[in-house]
Amino acid sequence: MFFTKEQFDEMSRLQNEMNSIVNPDWVTAKYPWYRAAYIEAVELMGDSYKWWKHSAIDIDNAKIEVVDIWHFVLSNAMIEKDRYADFARHMRDIEEVPFSDFVTNVEFFISSILRYKSVGPYQCEFLAKAMIHIGLSWDECYKLYILKNVLNRLRQKHGYKDGTYIKMWNGVEDNAVAMKIASDFVENLTYDSLFDKLDTYYTTNVKK
Repeated sequence: MFFTKEQFDEMSRLQNEMNSIVNPDWVTAKYPWYRAAYIEAVELMGDSYKWWKHSAIDIDNAKIEVVDIWHFVLSNAMIEKDRYADFARHMRDIEEVPFSDFVTNVEFFISSILRYKSVGPYQCEFLAKAMIHIGLSWDECYKLYILKNVLNRLRQKHGYKDGTYIKMWNGVEDNAVAMKIASDFVENLTYDSLFDKLDTYYTTNVKK
């Protein structure tokens, strides 16, 4: 299983638009997308590796971290010319119950990125296995990607790049608030209507 071709193409289109907002010349900027991906992957592990204290995977946060990684995977794919078929082929043979545990699969993902200095279809096999451990389906990942893309666009509108954006919305991280708002208005929710709802919430309740 993998994203459908339509989902993959839509995500790539939105990612290109988002990257172009940050830097119109992003394609030639030579950003190290692989580095951004493995840093997010370290955050993905959270506290789940700490055997010396009580810890558990924060599933909702872990899903958002995975989605963040896919932003960088898609960006790298557009630079490296990785095609949908390349990813789909690598995902096809992943077992329903993957080998090893969540943290180990994330570690394999990171070590493969560092070895090849790339975050392409081969590396994403390990990410896909980690996704199974947290119950993140490809359809849910796509929906969360759309949500996070909307949030990233809102962040840029309100000063994320120059440091004036407020990430904690009344004591709660914007990711969590955005997920709650989206779940409250799940029916008939389009990209633009979700952006408008988040923008209204931010300007009314956060940036007063």
